[in-house]
Amino acid sequence: AGLSFEFIANNNVYARIATSFESPTNSELANPSGGGFNPGLDPAEAVNYELGIKGESTRLRYELVAFRINLQDELIAFELPGESGRSFFRNAGESHRNGVELSADWQFLPHWRASAAYTYADYEFENFTRDARDFSGNATPGIPDQVFFGELAYERRRYYARLNTNLVGNQFADDANSTRVSGYGLLN
Repeated sequence: AGLSFEFIANNNVYARIATSFESPTNSELANPSGGGFNPGLDPAEAVNYELGIKGESTRLRYELVAFRINLQDELIAFELPGESGRSFFRNAGESHRNGVELSADWQFLPHWRASAAYTYADYEFENFTRDARDFSGNATPGIPDQVFFGELAYERRRYYARLNTNLVGNQFADDANSTRVSGYGLLN
């Protein structure tokens, strides 16, 4: 369900509520106890809430959105000792994903364009226990807390040149949040 209001021509505020269902893929269904499918793996279900503003003109497009996703039985990857590089999956009880996303694309001169996108993510387990260990309140592993993309482009009909950067924030590598992976940046 969604609702949108155009407060100025081509500029809208909007709200959305959506549900989703994610069935495990064949590779996610691999049984960590041996052959066949994992009978204990359930599909993930989510309810997504969004509130945002977006607009466009001939030279500028922008969007700002805040969101919350409540997940049941989120699919979480893990490895078994001695089987490095092979991922298995389990359900994580309840988790939530709160965040803000901002993007803009601006053609500031003929043939010149600047683009940027930023995401702030606060994703954590609300109710997740495994092997008598409680991971509730921990950050969801494998997802960076911040991501930024920026690009400056010169574009003609037959050729173009672009300079862009990707900055990826810190993330955890495990459910216990005991191993933190540092962020990194790329320049292209």
